[in-house]
Amino acid sequence: MDEKEIGLRIKQLRSEYSLKIGEKFTQEKLAKKLDISRGYLSDIESGRTKPSDYLLQRIAFACDAEVSRLIGESHKYFINYEKFKQLRKRKQLTQKELNLLLNFDDENVIGRIERVESAVDDELLNKLSLFFYVSKEFLISRDEITKCPICKTNYCPLIKSDYYAHEVIHDNFVKSGIKDIYIEYDEQEKVKEECRNIISSKETSLIDKYNSSIKYFQCYYSRSMRASEFSSRHVSFKEFISMLLNQKRGVCSKLPDDLLSILIKQFGKKEGIPDGDSYAPLKEVIQVTKEQLEFWEKYDCLDDKGKHTVDTVLDIEFKRYKDEL
Repeated sequence: MDEKEIGLRIKQLRSEYSLKIGEKFTQEKLAKKLDISRGYLSDIESGRTKPSDYLLQRIAFACDAEVSRLIGESHKYFINYEKFKQLRKRKQLTQKELNLLLNFDDENVIGRIERVESAVDDELLNKLSLFFYVSKEFLISRDEITKCPICKTNYCPLIKSDYYAHEVIHDNFVKSGIKDIYIEYDEQEKVKEECRNIISSKETSLIDKYNSSIKYFQCYYSRSMRASEFSSRHVSFKEFISMLLNQKRGVCSKLPDDLLSILIKQFGKKEGIPDGDSYAPLKEVIQVTKEQLEFWEKYDCLDDKGKHTVDTVLDIEFKRYKDEL
């Protein structure tokens, strides 16, 4: 592939990524992301300069595209061995243990990666990315910040406190079951705008408006869940919608009456989110004392006559009280 073809492909990737994020992904933005000058990027796109394979793979990752779009199917990557080793040690794994967990037939794969003796292909790079909860670009670049490919949290795995804080958020995200309805922060404004256009159009059907309203609520729910770090105390999606529907002004104030009527019939109204707000309050945790737990444990037990033991104790105490009188 010659310089001009590479330049044209990079322009195409920028154009596709612009559509994906809903805003223009300019040369200046891409150059800033790559930590290179805009002039150098302009020279690459115009075919005056041929970039290294390493820079091409970074450009592909920055545009959320497969590297093969710029380099070819057979490209391989050398992983940043220092970061890789640190990630492995963060998980308290030996090279041998990591080999076993990743089901490698060759027990020396991890050792060769850390000694920079072996490059990895797209499939293995993706496997390592998902295992360590880091982006593919993070593994091959000098970047210190990454986005978790699962919970989409930005964090620095190289800082111990950040690493363990992400573990908590990630675990909450997985347990929350939100994955299928979660909308990334970067995409929320674009999705909301599309939904507003469908809901306000006179040409769209009521069912399309209904589906768009649910998608619209998902954006706000995703944001609220993210703010709570996906806490188990956050209200469910259905409860969240019912709280928004209860507002006199806010997210639902501009919904058509016929659509609003259907939503209220399905989800109802519930207090919880103040007017004009869109973040759900967290449920209170009821503290139970040790004595209360012991009481209910006893209540669940039956005596030899088939009566709850707590009731038996109360009967005895009542008899003793009468005798004293």
